[in-house]
Amino acid sequence: MFYFFFASTWGPVVWSYQAEIFPLRVRAKGAALATMTNWATGAILTWAFPHIEAALSNQANVYWIFFSFCVLMFFWTWAMVPETKGLTLEEIGEVFGDKPVINMTEAGKQ
Repeated sequence: MFYFFFASTWGPVVWSYQAEIFPLRVRAKGAALATMTNWATGAILTWAFPHIEAALSNQANVYWIFFSFCVLMFFWTWAMVPETKGLTLEEIGEVFGDKPVINMTEAGKQ
């Protein structure tokens, strides 16, 4: 079930999205920090899951908790994450508030 519902849909989005959202001047460091954060939160969830499951009297409740977070994530993504399909890296930078880089060939003509 995991591979069908998560690994084939939401899972890969993180890796492509984090490569696009950082400005060129900090892209490598931003992608590294995003990767570290992704792995750290995965490790924390992996560690916490058995403890949460043991603490709840009804073990199915832990799945409902994760399901609830997935539903919240869906609506947050729908409202807050802009579409980047078909945009160049420069256009994506502008979507996220980057100032456009002056084209040197056009700047010389002025």
